[in-house]
Amino acid sequence: VKLGVAVAVVVGLLVGGGYLLLARRDSLPAARLRPGSGAGGTGQPDGEWVVARTDASFVGYRIRERLGSVSAPNDVVGRSPAVSGTVTISGGALTGAEVTVDMTRLRTDVEPRDERMRDDGLETGRFPTASFRLARPVPLGDVTGAKVVSLRLPGTLTLHGVARPVEFPVEARWDGSTIQVAGSIPVRMSDFQIEPPIIGFVLSIEDRLTVEFRLNFVPA
Repeated sequence: VKLGVAVAVVVGLLVGGGYLLLARRDSLPAARLRPGSGAGGTGQPDGEWVVARTDASFVGYRIRERLGSVSAPNDVVGRSPAVSGTVTISGGALTGAEVTVDMTRLRTDVEPRDERMRDDGLETGRFPTASFRLARPVPLGDVTGAKVVSLRLPGTLTLHGVARPVEFPVEARWDGSTIQVAGSIPVRMSDFQIEPPIIGFVLSIEDRLTVEFRLNFVPA
């Protein structure tokens, strides 16, 4: 009986302490466009644009951890600044887009979690890149005056070595010299053959994962 009580107390402390640890985390804000700084251009931003290598550009994920049957109150956020890609605009429409992210550069606020993702879950050691490719042209509408436009981009998301069709909702703004784009989309890990890892004996990760990004494009 004493042993059973002691085990129950220890488990209670581990679970309770773990939940408090999760509860203290402050998630990074969701990917959104930054406030505009330009007056905007006139006409259309036709031409080829490439991802600018700045701290403002990133691709990442956000997931929710669980402690037993209890969801953590905040998300785990991992981001990689190592992004490359191009978009092509012609006749006022987005005619081509391809973005690739180096998954090995993903970082959260806990290094052991990042290490675990190299071999489990996202398995970034086996699948070092993820990508999105536009499937068909998308009209941009009126983008003059640094207006924010909402678009839905049909394409193929390749994650964990699995390619699936998606429709990415994004917001974009052309300030005359750069194009800023931000968006996010929820996916199920199981759809991409990702096995949500179990960390320890009580901490696990939910099947739902949100892919998010904020990118700055400059003329090629």
